[in-house]
Amino acid sequence: MRPILIIAGIKKSLEPFILSSQDLSGKVVFSTWNKVSISKKLNRVFLINGNKRIDMADFSLIYLRVVGKNIDLAHLLTDYLKDKKTIIIDRFWTVYHHDSSKIFQYRLLADHGLPVPKFIYGSAEFINLWGHTLGFPLILKGIHGKQGRQVFLVGNKNELRLLCNRFTVGGGYFKPFSFLAQEFVDNDGDYRVFILGNRVLGTIKKTRQTEGEFRNNVSLGAVVEAASLPANVIKMAIKAAHSCQIDIAGVDVVLDRQKKPFILEVNNAPQFIGFSQATGIDTARAIIDYLIGRAEK
Repeated sequence: MRPILIIAGIKKSLEPFILSSQDLSGKVVFSTWNKVSISKKLNRVFLINGNKRIDMADFSLIYLRVVGKNIDLAHLLTDYLKDKKTIIIDRFWTVYHHDSSKIFQYRLLADHGLPVPKFIYGSAEFINLWGHTLGFPLILKGIHGKQGRQVFLVGNKNELRLLCNRFTVGGGYFKPFSFLAQEFVDNDGDYRVFILGNRVLGTIKKTRQTEGEFRNNVSLGAVVEAASLPANVIKMAIKAAHSCQIDIAGVDVVLDRQKKPFILEVNNAPQFIGFSQATGIDTARAIIDYLIGRAEK
């Protein structure tokens, strides 16, 4: 088997994978994006590994673990490999040339018949005019926010007006100037379903601990524990990952007080430190084994 390649933005993101693959010498190569180069003259994309220059087409599989600001380079790489015998994980980089915004995901999920909270999308002015149709309280968020940042709980029309005016008048306070307003799903915690292809690696529950907090983000102090979900919800999570063309996915699910499920988000390159601690799973090794298995098929 030709080796597989895992790319990230910084070496720190690769460290768990390097530690978990010490017995796989020659099978897995690791790189950061600054080692990827493009030769216009030869119309080839290379990896600079020490004194060696490796054609990206020489890898059996490439996992774009973290892309971040290297999105243009990622698109050039996937375009170069589109006619080569190299598998790209995750697949959505080869299908959708976008930056995985929340609104794009919601459209995909809804188109595939998956339950998502009711939502509207647009400028602050538009949200101010029509946000009340979702009912209160509602959630207002920037479409690119992560780890609970740029997320607000809005209790009434006046709060919505003040918040939207803040964004409209505040100039550079909030970027981008597009917003997602969605109905608030009352819950006692979020679930993260970790998916590798067609298999669920495990499930955790994130539960907020601070009184008055509505977000179940670990970065905001939520407690993480191993959990389980009904088979129909697990099936729904797998379908959500497939719908977004994400092979290694962290699917966020919430159950309302009547146990009705909603898909909140499908994360590519999901973080797994909390997941591994809660479940006892060597997640980095499980991902590598999955990637090798895909490459060998």
